[in-house]
Amino acid sequence: MIFIDYYPTPNNPYSLVGTMGENGYYTSDVSIKAPEGFLVSTSFDGTFSDSIPYTENVKSVCLKHKVTGGITNYVSVRNDVKIDGASPAFGEMSMDQDGNGVDLSGTVYADAISFNLLDEHLSRVFVDGKEVAINNGESLITLAADGGKKNYNITAYDEAGNEFSTTVTLYAAWLKDKVIPTGKQITLEAGEAYTLPAGKWKISGDNTIYTGGTEIYVSGTGQYTFTKID
Repeated sequence: MIFIDYYPTPNNPYSLVGTMGENGYYTSDVSIKAPEGFLVSTSFDGTFSDSIPYTENVKSVCLKHKVTGGITNYVSVRNDVKIDGASPAFGEMSMDQDGNGVDLSGTVYADAISFNLLDEHLSRVFVDGKEVAINNGESLITLAADGGKKNYNITAYDEAGNEFSTTVTLYAAWLKDKVIPTGKQITLEAGEAYTLPAGKWKISGDNTIYTGGTEIYVSGTGQYTFTKID
Protein backbone atom coordinates (compact mmCIF):
# COMPACT_ATOMS: atom_id res chain seq x y z
CA MET A 1 0.00 0.00 0.00
CA ILE A 2 1.31 3.46 -0.94
CA PHE A 3 0.87 6.40 1.43
CA ILE A 4 1.22 9.93 0.11
CA ASP A 5 2.53 12.44 2.59
CA TYR A 6 0.64 15.64 1.70
CA TYR A 7 1.76 18.97 3.03
CA PRO A 8 -0.76 20.34 5.57
CA THR A 9 -3.42 22.45 3.90
CA PRO A 10 -3.66 25.97 5.37
CA ASN A 11 -6.93 27.09 6.93
CA ASN A 12 -7.64 29.53 4.08
CA PRO A 13 -6.27 27.65 1.08
CA TYR A 14 -7.09 30.29 -1.53
CA SER A 15 -8.83 33.61 -2.11
CA LEU A 16 -10.77 34.92 -5.09
CA VAL A 17 -9.51 38.19 -6.52
CA GLY A 18 -11.53 40.41 -8.83
CA THR A 19 -13.64 43.55 -9.02
CA MET A 20 -16.76 43.17 -6.92
CA GLY A 21 -20.04 44.50 -8.27
CA GLU A 22 -23.47 44.29 -6.69
CA ASN A 23 -25.40 41.30 -5.35
CA GLY A 24 -22.32 39.12 -5.01
CA TYR A 25 -21.25 39.41 -8.66
CA TYR A 26 -17.75 40.02 -9.91
CA THR A 27 -17.60 42.44 -12.84
CA SER A 28 -14.12 41.44 -14.00
CA ASP A 29 -12.09 38.29 -14.57
CA VAL A 30 -11.48 36.41 -11.34
CA SER A 31 -8.22 34.83 -10.14
CA ILE A 32 -7.63 32.08 -7.59
CA LYS A 33 -4.82 33.41 -5.42
CA ALA A 34 -2.62 31.24 -3.20
CA PRO A 35 -2.13 32.26 0.45
CA GLU A 36 1.11 33.75 1.75
CA GLY A 37 4.01 31.32 1.34
CA PHE A 38 2.30 29.07 -1.22
CA LEU A 39 1.82 28.66 -4.96
CA VAL A 40 -1.31 27.25 -6.60
CA SER A 41 -2.02 24.87 -9.49
CA THR A 42 -4.84 22.77 -10.85
CA SER A 43 -2.79 19.54 -10.67
CA PHE A 44 0.13 18.02 -8.76
CA ASP A 45 2.32 17.97 -11.87
CA GLY A 46 1.08 21.27 -13.27
CA THR A 47 2.64 24.71 -13.25
CA PHE A 48 2.44 26.41 -9.84
CA SER A 49 2.12 30.19 -9.61
CA ASP A 50 0.95 32.89 -7.24
CA SER A 51 -2.50 32.87 -8.87
CA ILE A 52 -4.40 31.18 -11.68
CA PRO A 53 -7.46 32.28 -13.66
CA TYR A 54 -10.82 31.12 -12.31
CA THR A 55 -13.13 29.36 -14.76
CA GLU A 56 -16.16 27.14 -14.30
CA ASN A 57 -13.95 24.17 -15.23
CA VAL A 58 -11.65 24.64 -12.25
CA LYS A 59 -13.19 22.29 -9.69
CA SER A 60 -10.20 21.92 -7.34
CA VAL A 61 -6.66 23.18 -6.78
CA CYS A 62 -3.57 22.11 -4.84
CA LEU A 63 -0.93 24.23 -3.16
CA LYS A 64 2.85 24.07 -3.10
CA HIS A 65 4.82 25.40 -0.14
CA LYS A 66 7.44 27.82 -1.43
CA VAL A 67 10.13 26.84 1.08
CA THR A 68 9.80 23.08 1.43
CA GLY A 69 8.25 22.25 -1.93
CA GLY A 70 5.61 20.21 -0.17
CA ILE A 71 2.30 19.83 -2.00
CA THR A 72 -1.10 19.74 -0.35
CA ASN A 73 -4.00 17.49 -1.23
CA TYR A 74 -6.63 18.87 -3.59
CA VAL A 75 -8.97 21.55 -2.26
CA SER A 76 -12.43 22.05 -3.75
CA VAL A 77 -13.07 25.43 -5.36
CA ARG A 78 -16.43 26.99 -4.61
CA ASN A 79 -18.87 26.58 -7.47
CA ASP A 80 -21.16 29.55 -6.77
CA VAL A 81 -18.94 32.29 -8.20
CA LYS A 82 -21.02 34.77 -10.22
CA ILE A 83 -19.27 36.78 -12.93
CA ASP A 84 -20.93 39.37 -15.17
CA GLY A 85 -18.70 41.97 -16.77
CA ALA A 86 -21.01 42.91 -19.65
CA SER A 87 -23.35 45.89 -19.57
CA PRO A 88 -26.89 45.79 -20.98
CA ALA A 89 -26.99 46.60 -24.70
CA PHE A 90 -29.34 47.26 -27.61
CA GLY A 91 -30.76 44.13 -29.17
CA GLU A 92 -31.20 43.51 -32.88
CA MET A 93 -34.83 44.67 -32.94
CA SER A 94 -34.75 48.39 -33.82
CA MET A 95 -37.43 49.60 -36.24
CA ASP A 96 -39.58 52.58 -37.10
CA GLN A 97 -43.37 52.85 -37.27
CA ASP A 98 -43.38 51.19 -40.71
CA GLY A 99 -41.22 48.24 -39.68
CA ASN A 100 -38.05 49.58 -41.31
CA GLY A 101 -34.78 48.97 -39.48
CA VAL A 102 -33.12 51.96 -37.83
CA ASP A 103 -29.55 52.55 -36.64
CA LEU A 104 -29.75 53.92 -33.10
CA SER A 105 -26.11 55.01 -33.21
CA GLY A 106 -26.86 57.60 -35.91
CA THR A 107 -29.46 60.25 -36.70
CA VAL A 108 -32.93 58.71 -36.62
CA TYR A 109 -35.78 60.17 -38.71
CA ALA A 110 -39.01 58.44 -37.75
CA ASP A 111 -42.35 59.31 -36.20
CA ALA A 112 -41.87 56.48 -33.71
CA ILE A 113 -39.34 53.73 -33.05
CA SER A 114 -39.33 50.48 -31.12
CA PHE A 115 -36.26 48.67 -29.86
CA ASN A 116 -35.15 46.25 -27.17
CA LEU A 117 -32.50 46.24 -24.47
CA LEU A 118 -30.99 42.89 -23.51
CA ASP A 119 -28.98 41.45 -20.65
CA GLU A 120 -29.10 37.99 -19.10
CA HIS A 121 -29.34 39.62 -15.67
CA LEU A 122 -31.22 42.79 -16.63
CA SER A 123 -32.71 44.35 -13.48
CA ARG A 124 -33.74 47.99 -14.09
CA VAL A 125 -34.42 50.13 -17.18
CA PHE A 126 -35.36 53.81 -17.22
CA VAL A 127 -36.53 56.18 -19.95
CA ASP A 128 -36.15 59.80 -18.83
CA GLY A 129 -36.14 58.59 -15.24
CA LYS A 130 -39.32 56.52 -15.57
CA GLU A 131 -38.88 52.79 -14.98
CA VAL A 132 -40.08 50.48 -17.74
CA ALA A 133 -40.99 46.80 -17.66
CA ILE A 134 -38.56 43.89 -18.04
CA ASN A 135 -39.45 40.39 -19.15
CA ASN A 136 -36.94 37.52 -19.18
CA GLY A 137 -33.88 39.73 -19.54
CA GLU A 138 -35.43 41.98 -22.17
CA SER A 139 -37.05 45.41 -22.12
CA LEU A 140 -39.15 46.56 -25.10
CA ILE A 141 -39.19 50.35 -25.55
CA THR A 142 -41.23 52.55 -27.89
CA LEU A 143 -40.42 56.24 -28.37
CA ALA A 144 -42.36 58.91 -30.29
CA ALA A 145 -41.05 62.04 -31.98
CA ASP A 146 -44.30 63.93 -31.26
CA GLY A 147 -44.02 65.74 -34.58
CA GLY A 148 -40.63 67.28 -33.86
CA LYS A 149 -37.28 66.55 -32.28
CA LYS A 150 -37.17 64.61 -29.01
CA ASN A 151 -34.24 63.56 -26.82
CA TYR A 152 -34.69 60.48 -24.66
CA ASN A 153 -32.24 59.44 -21.93
CA ILE A 154 -32.02 55.66 -21.67
CA THR A 155 -30.38 54.01 -18.66
CA ALA A 156 -30.23 50.30 -17.83
CA TYR A 157 -28.60 48.24 -15.07
CA ASP A 158 -28.05 44.54 -14.55
CA GLU A 159 -27.93 42.63 -11.26
CA ALA A 160 -24.15 43.03 -11.10
CA GLY A 161 -24.42 46.82 -11.27
CA ASN A 162 -23.14 47.18 -14.84
CA GLU A 163 -24.65 50.29 -16.40
CA PHE A 164 -25.71 51.21 -19.92
CA SER A 165 -26.54 54.85 -20.61
CA THR A 166 -27.25 56.67 -23.85
CA THR A 167 -29.33 59.43 -25.38
CA VAL A 168 -31.53 58.64 -28.36
CA THR A 169 -32.41 61.69 -30.47
CA LEU A 170 -35.49 61.17 -32.59
CA TYR A 171 -36.53 63.45 -35.45
CA ALA A 172 -40.04 63.21 -36.90
CA ALA A 173 -39.92 61.77 -40.42
CA TRP A 174 -41.00 65.05 -42.06
CA LEU A 175 -37.91 66.83 -40.66
CA LYS A 176 -35.64 64.92 -43.04
CA ASP A 177 -36.51 67.42 -45.80
CA LYS A 178 -38.39 69.93 -43.58
CA VAL A 179 -41.40 69.99 -45.89
CA ILE A 180 -44.43 70.77 -43.73
CA PRO A 181 -47.15 68.08 -43.90
CA THR A 182 -50.84 68.86 -43.91
CA GLY A 183 -53.17 68.02 -41.05
CA LYS A 184 -50.55 66.89 -38.57
CA GLN A 185 -49.56 68.54 -35.32
CA ILE A 186 -45.85 69.25 -35.62
CA THR A 187 -43.22 71.09 -33.60
CA LEU A 188 -41.40 74.02 -35.21
CA GLU A 189 -38.33 75.63 -33.67
CA ALA A 190 -37.72 79.37 -33.68
CA GLY A 191 -35.19 80.52 -36.28
CA GLU A 192 -35.31 77.30 -38.33
CA ALA A 193 -36.29 77.39 -42.01
CA TYR A 194 -39.12 75.11 -43.19
CA THR A 195 -40.69 74.60 -46.60
CA LEU A 196 -44.42 75.25 -46.98
CA PRO A 197 -45.56 73.53 -50.20
CA ALA A 198 -47.46 75.43 -52.90
CA GLY A 199 -51.12 76.20 -52.25
CA LYS A 200 -53.24 77.98 -49.68
CA TRP A 201 -52.77 77.10 -46.01
CA LYS A 202 -54.24 77.80 -42.62
CA ILE A 203 -52.51 77.38 -39.26
CA SER A 204 -54.30 76.23 -36.13
CA GLY A 205 -55.35 79.18 -33.99
CA ASP A 206 -54.81 81.67 -36.82
CA ASN A 207 -57.47 82.75 -39.35
CA THR A 208 -54.90 84.13 -41.80
CA ILE A 209 -54.63 82.44 -45.20
CA TYR A 210 -51.00 81.74 -46.09
CA THR A 211 -49.59 81.17 -49.57
CA GLY A 212 -47.17 78.28 -49.87
CA GLY A 213 -44.30 77.58 -52.22
CA THR A 214 -41.80 79.33 -49.98
CA GLU A 215 -39.69 79.01 -46.84
CA ILE A 216 -41.25 80.00 -43.56
CA TYR A 217 -39.98 80.74 -40.06
CA VAL A 218 -41.71 80.95 -36.70
CA SER A 219 -40.89 83.45 -33.97
CA GLY A 220 -41.44 81.02 -31.13
CA THR A 221 -40.88 77.31 -30.73
CA GLY A 222 -44.17 75.45 -30.39
CA GLN A 223 -46.66 73.04 -31.85
CA TYR A 224 -48.57 73.91 -35.01
CA THR A 225 -51.05 72.22 -37.34
CA PHE A 226 -50.98 73.31 -40.99
CA THR A 227 -54.01 72.52 -43.14
CA LYS A 228 -54.00 72.87 -46.91
CA ILE A 229 -57.27 74.40 -48.10
CA ASP A 230 -56.91 74.13 -51.91
